[in-house]
Amino acid sequence: MKHLQMLCHVLLTKEFDAHAEKIYAVILEQVRSGLDLMTVTHPSNPITKKLEALNIPNASARWFFSTHQGVPNDNVRLFHAHDEVAFYWSAIHKKVSKRPYIGSFKIVKPIKNNSLSQWVYANTDGLYAFDSIDAKEFQRFSPNTKVVNLELDLCTKMQDKTSEVKLLQEKFDQIYASLGFFKGPI
Repeated sequence: MKHLQMLCHVLLTKEFDAHAEKIYAVILEQVRSGLDLMTVTHPSNPITKKLEALNIPNASARWFFSTHQGVPNDNVRLFHAHDEVAFYWSAIHKKVSKRPYIGSFKIVKPIKNNSLSQWVYANTDGLYAFDSIDAKEFQRFSPNTKVVNLELDLCTKMQDKTSEVKLLQEKFDQIYASLGFFKGPI
């Protein structure tokens, strides 16, 4: 059985859109498979209540400077940011906790070209794009980081939930395994 020392999904968007729906479905599968999880979510996002109903530990954050003290850093081994605000939150949290973070999200507007963005993207432990356009944008801000194109569509409503979630879960498992966070066979 696969085991990951605690993984923390960070999703700070306010909307429960197609992307958040797919991430929620993956989290459900991870819980069913016995992975040790926690989340950091925006309190306005309906995913927060859904996760609380599953008794998944959650820290609530409204923006990237909040709630860093509410996360059990001794337990969490990897932060996985699923939107741009979450990515900024994870970068700041890495500075506080010394824990690695990765980002896999769809870029919906161009990344701001400023020193904070450059710092956030330069300090990531992994960037996972969903298409070649995102891969190029990530590479522009983090030229020394390997950017992996997952070639997945996270922005459309799920048609075949089982196969889409399975594919996304397999991609995430590959990411976690490549970073050395699984113990035992995957």
